[in-house]
Amino acid sequence: MKVIAPAKLNLTFKVLGKRPDGYHELESIVAFTEFGDELVLEQAERFSYHVEGPYAHHVPEGSEEDLLVKAVRVFEKETGIEVLQKIILTKNIPAGAGLGGGSSDAAAVLKALNEIYESGFSEEKLCEIGGMLGNDIPVCIRQRPTLVKGKGEKLSDAILPYKGYVLLIWPNSHCSTQAVFQQFHQFPPRKKYTNDLTPAAISLCPVIGSCLESLIKQENADYLAMSGSGSSCFAIFSKKNDALKALESIQDQYPDWWGKAASFLP
Repeated sequence: MKVIAPAKLNLTFKVLGKRPDGYHELESIVAFTEFGDELVLEQAERFSYHVEGPYAHHVPEGSEEDLLVKAVRVFEKETGIEVLQKIILTKNIPAGAGLGGGSSDAAAVLKALNEIYESGFSEEKLCEIGGMLGNDIPVCIRQRPTLVKGKGEKLSDAILPYKGYVLLIWPNSHCSTQAVFQQFHQFPPRKKYTNDLTPAAISLCPVIGSCLESLIKQENADYLAMSGSGSSCFAIFSKKNDALKALESIQDQYPDWWGKAASFLP
């Protein structure tokens, strides 16, 4: 079985306050792109896991701490089934980029195993299982436009506010989600940003500011923002050619930055 683990975008991101459990109360519109990591699962005599692709070095291969491996283990625990699969992950999404790559990989493998072993778990049950591993995994199970509330557990369908093509730009710099949230209270939200974490992320990773400035300069962008806690930023264009032209322009100026133009999953 071959499946895509799509990149996740936070089109908006509001931090509404701190919860008694230490997490923050969030509100975010999330969407997914057709671009993502690729997973191949093949029946085997024993479980094995191999990572390849341009960002394979971002993944702790062979570690039980890898989120994909954790997803396999929790599936085994919930079903009592030993997973006898050879899993090959082609890592196309940079890690620590705010694009939910690790969470999307874990969600994709849970959905694939549910189908392969005919476990009969509903989407709601898969979200519950995924939530044991990380707050972003339930929305990645859905893989469609979603309004996310709470700490990530309250999910409802959303209408994709923009159509067209999204240009993803990662300025080759990692941003720690935990560090950004710690900085958040020192750098309050600004009205110019639809992602409340942007000022805090820029304080830790100034290149994010340069990334946003480079996107602002591009013609015909309908909307732009930072995704998640950074460090990736994105712009949305109505026409694919405009997105590709902007990508070429930015990479001419910043050749070490990663970029990708992709359409949205419906």
